[in-house]
Amino acid sequence: MRGQLVSGFLLVAMATGACANLVIMPMGDSNTAGYPGFPPGGGYRRAMHVELTRLGVPHTFVGSNTIYSSPELPFNGHEGWNGFTTFTLPPREGLETVAFESIRNHTPDLILLQIGTNDLDLGLSPTTVLLKVADLLTQIRATDADVRVAVATLPPTKDLNLQPKINEFNAGLPAVVRANGYEVGIDVAKVVRNFEVWDRLHPTVQGYNRVGWHWAQWIQRRFAPKPFFSDTATKRSPLGTAVNR
Repeated sequence: MRGQLVSGFLLVAMATGACANLVIMPMGDSNTAGYPGFPPGGGYRRAMHVELTRLGVPHTFVGSNTIYSSPELPFNGHEGWNGFTTFTLPPREGLETVAFESIRNHTPDLILLQIGTNDLDLGLSPTTVLLKVADLLTQIRATDADVRVAVATLPPTKDLNLQPKINEFNAGLPAVVRANGYEVGIDVAKVVRNFEVWDRLHPTVQGYNRVGWHWAQWIQRRFAPKPFFSDTATKRSPLGTAVNR
């Protein structure tokens, strides 16, 4: 649906009220991939698909990776990679090794980016990682000036030494994102509650479900035309849990 986004909103594609298909590229590390692949798989992408479908927002997920696929997803592409850092930090690979080529190949309308956890976990300072995120955003724009990018904060951790660095990174992220002309997405640091952290760095199934639900709500508010969608303060998640923003 490239070319049908005007002023951040979906154009109505047909007189019936159906809106054009939104091509979404989830991008990041293992939290985007959905590690460790809890059944039914798909990480937050599955819950996001369920909620976008319920809201009537036509969409497709694209990317060169299909790890942790879900049988409930009609499309399993994404750019979530286990252990990846923002840029290559040996022995870890960075998003630059896959992201720009995938953007050129798939021409997404919207990238949902969450990255930085592994950089911080490897000992880089929040200031350094924020600079790397800024560089990544600059290179994304150079690759495709038309793609929209929404950047999410990092989830909490059970590591008491790492959490202050995540807090500092999250606090500085909105200014970096806006300075590069992109949008601040959902605040995963608040969406995923402490008891929804499965190990040091990854959410539980419920944590992933909440992330997906909130992404879908963000997309609906940001891109869907208001005459066709409602927007209330609290809604009932089709996943069986009441989710509050």
